[in-house]
Amino acid sequence: MNNVIFGFLLTQLNKSRYTLEVTTRNLDVLRLSAHDILSTLGGIFRKSDKDDGGSIQKTIGEFASIADKGIVSSFFKATMQKLLKVTEEAGKVQNTKNSNSMETDNSSVENSLSQTRTQLYDLAVSLLPGLVVKEVDLLCVAIEPALKDPESCIQKKAYKVLSTILEDFKLVRILSSSLQQKEAERRAKPDEIANRRRKSEQDPEAIKRLRN
Repeated sequence: MNNVIFGFLLTQLNKSRYTLEVTTRNLDVLRLSAHDILSTLGGIFRKSDKDDGGSIQKTIGEFASIADKGIVSSFFKATMQKLLKVTEEAGKVQNTKNSNSMETDNSSVENSLSQTRTQLYDLAVSLLPGLVVKEVDLLCVAIEPALKDPESCIQKKAYKVLSTILEDFKLVRILSSSLQQKEAERRAKPDEIANRRRKSEQDPEAIKRLRN
């Protein structure tokens, strides 16, 4: 019983010392070290066969949320460049497989490329808390063809990434705003604007609608 009471008192003492000022200083230290930490965590994640419970990904996400946007953008760009390169290699292997009349066992190569691609998708989505609108858009563009990839594991991973994005209400709003902007830009073509103006000159009611 005495140990329990002592433990409780020690916990309360630590809480009292962990003020807003202390929290801010700790975050500043972590933020300054974010580049090295993200680099280390990314390397560990890529070398690991599996991430039990998603602990490494969650840690990457936490650091991405507090790190400088430029640092996160740099890591994201490097990850997407690697993903593009590996995807192109996988496409070449698939084309060779389809065009080659002789039976060639490329299963080990395909499996290796597929594993690397899934890891890179996971790494990219781990950085979501620190990404800006354009980067989220880029990730969505990257997963679009993957949704129809010949490899079922890539399809599943692409759907998982999309699900992760949609689960975050903040990201949904970002995507929605981005899509609305693109749609508005697509509609506001010079010839369409000119047609609307010509119609407005002939139809007084159209002028009212445009003003409204």
